[in-house]
Amino acid sequence: CKGVGYEIDPKRVEEARSLVKKRKVEHLVKIEQEDIFKLDIGKASVLLLYLLPDMERRLIPQMEKMKDGSRIVVHDYPIAGMQPDKTVTVTSSEDNVKHTLYLYTLPFKKEKQGE
Repeated sequence: CKGVGYEIDPKRVEEARSLVKKRKVEHLVKIEQEDIFKLDIGKASVLLLYLLPDMERRLIPQMEKMKDGSRIVVHDYPIAGMQPDKTVTVTSSEDNVKHTLYLYTLPFKKEKQGE
């Protein structure tokens, strides 16, 4: 599996690139300084997001351009109005903090009113 990470903050880009180098996974991971709202993510088959809810909402039109069957994993903040296929809570081995991961498969399943 290979991945590309996008981050707009230059400081975070350098931190991420340093971590990629430290972990010796440069052949698998590339970090780019980009604005995710200006990217064409339509060809991605898996998308991992750690964004605040209002930013996720803004990204929905781009995510909906991904092929059916594509997967989206969201860290800590579910996508408003969308029903995840699966929700998992994990505890970080670094700081013992619990995190929730939400798995969606495209096309999105809309939440029923009142949920």
